[in-house]
Amino acid sequence: MEYSNIFNYYRGQIKKDNGVNIGTKQIENNVKKALINVLEHSNDLLTLNFIRTFIDCNNNGHTFNYLYEVGRKLKETTPRALVIGIAETMDLIDTKSEYNNNTRPDGAILTDSISILIETKTGTDQLYAPQLEGHKKTFAKGQIVDDQPVLILWKEIKEFFNIQFEYFKSTNDVKTSFLLDQFEQFCNDNSVGFPSKSKEYFFSLFKTQKARNLAKEINEYIYNKSHFKDEVEDYHDRYKAGIRTDCIGYISSKGYYKFASMTKARNVCFALQLGKRHHTERAKEMQKELDALLKHKYEDTDHERATHGEAYIRLEWVDNLEQIKPFIDEAYHLRLIR
Repeated sequence: MEYSNIFNYYRGQIKKDNGVNIGTKQIENNVKKALINVLEHSNDLLTLNFIRTFIDCNNNGHTFNYLYEVGRKLKETTPRALVIGIAETMDLIDTKSEYNNNTRPDGAILTDSISILIETKTGTDQLYAPQLEGHKKTFAKGQIVDDQPVLILWKEIKEFFNIQFEYFKSTNDVKTSFLLDQFEQFCNDNSVGFPSKSKEYFFSLFKTQKARNLAKEINEYIYNKSHFKDEVEDYHDRYKAGIRTDCIGYISSKGYYKFASMTKARNVCFALQLGKRHHTERAKEMQKELDALLKHKYEDTDHERATHGEAYIRLEWVDNLEQIKPFIDEAYHLRLIR
């Protein structure tokens, strides 16, 4: 991802990141940190308005302390305490099973009158009721905590910040306006606060700039340069009302199923979907051919069982589009066989 925003965090790959999707991890961690940073470094009125809007309209606190990744038990009790959860959807996962006792809230806002612990989820990840309940153990001993968490959509956070941006811009608060503008841009670049994720979001998940450029080139080839370009449709436009959450799906106007996708699954890869009914064996052969061509064994990087009828490509291993064009073309035609 090219530098364009103060909330983007950059570092090289380190040993413990091997096999982990760094792009996804950076986006998720950046969003969590960016929210706290905006509140902490803006005019205190922004945090006060945040609390009044989402939690307690009568709150009049003026001194705020902020924590990021709360790893210790809080020391002070306050008249009110609660946990808030922020996610793209409010499909709260509720289960009677115990969550890890070592739950760590993503952040905290503390005043003399209220203690707030924050849990955030991005993308398709959902809030998990036992995790929110487990966060209550972080409050100080003797603290009385609201029974139910406050649940907020990222869309609502963005709408709130947009209103605040107009106010602080009108009062010539340059710093607060700048931070709010950068947060809005960061969210837009990473499809935070949208039910549907942009193609750019999925391109950005690949681990290297070369792979990200190749992902765009593949998309351009499929839609505008392939011999079947006039028959290609967006899978999510056809079946999901344009809501794209976990992948970019490519489908033929002559067929019913995806023949390829750029997916967050399997640590981010380009998947060729030939169809398990007729082409399971060909998919296995194709995977071997790809492994030999790219001089890497795909299964060494993915411990999940391959889906029947699919072959996978790590774009980081591909030198140029010409190497994989024949496989894309073949997947398209095989998928049409019923």
